[in-house]
Amino acid sequence: MSVSEFDEVNQGLRELKEVFDYFDKDRSGEIDSSELVQLLSCLGENPVEEEIQDMIDAMDEDKNGKISWAEFSKEFIRRRGKRDIDKEIQTLFGMFDRDETQIITKEGVYYMMNNVLKEKITMQDADDMIRVVSGSRGYITFEEFKKLMKDGI
Repeated sequence: MSVSEFDEVNQGLRELKEVFDYFDKDRSGEIDSSELVQLLSCLGENPVEEEIQDMIDAMDEDKNGKISWAEFSKEFIRRRGKRDIDKEIQTLFGMFDRDETQIITKEGVYYMMNNVLKEKITMQDADDMIRVVSGSRGYITFEEFKKLMKDGI
């Protein structure tokens, strides 16, 4: 593994840890089935209970019914080479672009934050988030969103 590949994996793991911690709502250090449903919903997936249990069974090495950070990160490393980042970004963009206009508006941000991510924000907060990325234009294009997801603000 080259230094740049190593750095990329480390960066990915740091970001993944933030995601893991965000969805570990009870701060137990483990993700249970309800927390995994929320995580997958944010990725545009709508798994049924049987799929969730299959995922937990596949990752849960200590068989306690929950996924620890170590178990979660091992699965990430295993799947790393199989990911299509652009497709994942397109799926996430589509979740914000509910009316399929090919832009993200404050209404899309408001919906995602309040209904999917369960982070209560106001419409003004959503508008402020849009303007951080787009300036006074008031919407985010797919290219801006893609850059934001890959590079950050």
